[in-house]
Amino acid sequence: MLMGSGQYHITPELREQAERLGGTVLDFDGAAEFWVETLEDWESIARDPEFLRVVSGDMLNFVREPLHVTLGYDYLVVGNDWDAAPAA
Repeated sequence: MLMGSGQYHITPELREQAERLGGTVLDFDGAAEFWVETLEDWESIARDPEFLRVVSGDMLNFVREPLHVTLGYDYLVVGNDWDAAPAA
């Protein structure tokens, strides 16, 4: 099940600011984020003909090969609730 999605964008002005921080600024100006409960959920979504039909047009305009992928999870700390942090 797709729980949510988002887009991340970096403007030329933000890129200049990021370069002042040192390190390497990513070589693209945006990213798509999809939130799923399990990897199997994403695999099912990515094979769905309707999803592929809707997304494929945008992919031609916005996705540059090779496709970069990462898996992870969000951990939100509110206030001083650091003791609840999961073990690494």
